[in-house]
Amino acid sequence: MWIHAPPFRRTVCLFLPLILFVACRNQRSVGVTDYGDWKLAHGDPKGAIQEYTTAIAMSADSARAYARRGLARETLGDLPGALADADTALKLASADSIKATAYVVRGNAFKKRREWRPAIAEFDKALLLKRNEVDALVGRGICKRENEDIKGAIGDESAAIALRSTDAAAYFERGLAEMQGRNAEAAMRDFDSAIHWKPGLTGVYFQRARIWDAKGDPARALSDCDKGIELQPGQADGYVFRAEFRFKTDDLSGAFADVDKAISLNGSDSTYYFDRGLFDAEGDAWARAKVDQSKAIALNPGYVRAYEARGWAEHVLGEDAKAEEDFRRVFTLDPKDEWAHVCLGRLKMEANDPVEALVQFNEAVHLGRNRPPFTWKGGFGSIRPDNGAGRPWS
Repeated sequence: MWIHAPPFRRTVCLFLPLILFVACRNQRSVGVTDYGDWKLAHGDPKGAIQEYTTAIAMSADSARAYARRGLARETLGDLPGALADADTALKLASADSIKATAYVVRGNAFKKRREWRPAIAEFDKALLLKRNEVDALVGRGICKRENEDIKGAIGDESAAIALRSTDAAAYFERGLAEMQGRNAEAAMRDFDSAIHWKPGLTGVYFQRARIWDAKGDPARALSDCDKGIELQPGQADGYVFRAEFRFKTDDLSGAFADVDKAISLNGSDSTYYFDRGLFDAEGDAWARAKVDQSKAIALNPGYVRAYEARGWAEHVLGEDAKAEEDFRRVFTLDPKDEWAHVCLGRLKMEANDPVEALVQFNEAVHLGRNRPPFTWKGGFGSIRPDNGAGRPWS
């Protein structure tokens, strides 16, 4: 019977099992990809990557699995892997929704590299393919904010919220844009909404603390910092953030404890030593201040603020030659920085060299007219030539 069957029927009979096998594997690949999506949505990007990799092994042309694995890799900071997966997805994909996801992955990768314009271009591509792509709107809004386009940032985040009213990240990012635009009340409302929809969003508590501080309510500011640290006790930045508010409320021992904790968690961040050096100076521990600023400089040889702070500590310790060397080092690192000229002018005045002091003060005035007042990284207030305590910062 089989021998006498027509050739086309014999071919179908031979390949039907293979066709069914491939179809079954493709269907299983879709299911595994869906499971990966579930893991990613529930905060398990490593587990999601395993599922997506399994899905790709089942069906090498699964564009969706590549795009979604790119998202998971980007979440974990594997930017080369994320970009590679996104590029593969774009080559394989026919559906606009999958291409849009791949462009979002690329946009997020560029955003993490702080390449704002390339990131915006990728998010634009995603939105051309899928106008309601919320993640693209949120990401583009962040890049616009970083690019000083506050109106555009608020517009993108508002559009994202209109599409997905429960998106805590969109409320948070719009709140940051409102803060940058000096609309504290709107920012506070957005931060409250972000906390309502996602109480575990750590960063929002620290940003809301800034608003409480500006409103003159340090108790609430510290309470929000406490909550942020409770949610993520292993994040060093949270302790430094709280240290700022403790410093402002004259809790110097608490500020030291928090910065020490941050350094124990991440001893490679130069800003932590810089901040501790400021606390040292506030407590008149100038030798310790010099040591901490030296550590900051060792970790970041281009750290202008640390050279200025170390130079002032050296001046107070009577090491004026070293202080002048640090201040002049700033002139080469940042020719537009006026505060090293202010500090050196102070030093020359105290050394009875009014001619050189006047030269430095004139240069500081000239530079100061060409840029806004500087604020120390860490948020400890604008530097002034004198705050009444003999220090060049407040």
